[in-house]
Amino acid sequence: MVWSERIGRKVPDSSEIENALFHYTTNDGVSGILNNNSLFASLCGISNDSSEIEYAISVIYNIFRPHAEEYIYSHEKIGDLISDGADITSLPHSYLKLIVWSMLKTKRIFTISFCKHNNNQNYLHGLLSQWRGYGADGGYAIQINYNRLCEATNNLNSDELYCKLKKCQYGPNGTFTDNLNSNIEELVDKFKLYFESYLGHHVGEQNRIQPLQGFSEELFNSVVESLAFTKSPHFEEENEWRIVILNNSNNEVGIRASRSGLTTYIKFPAEGVMIDYIDRILVGPHPSQQQRCDAVSVYLDARGLKRICVDKSLIPLNS
Repeated sequence: MVWSERIGRKVPDSSEIENALFHYTTNDGVSGILNNNSLFASLCGISNDSSEIEYAISVIYNIFRPHAEEYIYSHEKIGDLISDGADITSLPHSYLKLIVWSMLKTKRIFTISFCKHNNNQNYLHGLLSQWRGYGADGGYAIQINYNRLCEATNNLNSDELYCKLKKCQYGPNGTFTDNLNSNIEELVDKFKLYFESYLGHHVGEQNRIQPLQGFSEELFNSVVESLAFTKSPHFEEENEWRIVILNNSNNEVGIRASRSGLTTYIKFPAEGVMIDYIDRILVGPHPSQQQRCDAVSVYLDARGLKRICVDKSLIPLNS
């Protein structure tokens, strides 16, 4: 690598930028990660911004609705339902919300977010919008080695445990909606059972169905991935990647304070070797930035981790 005399530090080559993911976190967050030697995967739907989940649901709904409505309005009893004033227009959305929240509640979808920076300045100093989001806290960006992290998630992923690292999809078009489209017929078949149950309930029968009963693994995963990896295009600047973990073990769930309140989490990796994946810690703009750099450096040196660089972001942002 060459040196940039203007900013007094190494300019990364394209391979280094490509191999770097950044996990932005708070003062408490970075100390928790270092002390626990783990990242914290937050429970989706409880810890996340609800508007993000709602956006993902809207994308799924726009794929699902035409198929569901086609079935409803071609049903032999549609005339009776309309005559009785039944609220049939809301059924596709009600069904989709039912299965989504059943997934979030019973299957426990945990996520960890990262940014991938595509140019030298963002790699060296972080993303301005991320630093602004941390306000008075200042924040930190923990640089994770993409190749090592990808290997770790691949080793954990199995028939018993879903654990994948993937790039988020911004907007309604992409890999995850393509996968959902390939499973849409099965989803509509499940909706038909729900609709028949609604018909029975409408005439006084009690034949409720289990929302996720009979879902194939392919259908289940396509809905989960659309939920967990789909974001509004307004946030495309973040170039977000996520680890998504499905975990039903009660023994591994913890709770901690966060900026949004209380967060339910699991540790990743569970065996506590996160330090092996960290290449650099970037300290965000803050009046005590130098003190923070010194504190992190002393901690790392005391544990024989001098290979991990500690840098200051030079973005001129007042905290």
